[in-house]
Amino acid sequence: MQSDIIIQLHKNFEDYARQIDGEEFWFARDLLGLLGYAKWGKLCQGYR
Repeated sequence: MQSDIIIQLHKNFEDYARQIDGEEFWFARDLLGLLGYAKWGKLCQGYR
């Protein structure tokens, strides 16, 4: 069961991946929900 969760989370992150000139990247704001944050400010507080 745990491997199913990991596979789904990986797919979710990959769905948000962007690419420019062959470089893959993610916008933090796109990942907020996947990381369990409801607001951008809450994520910033975690880094302070």
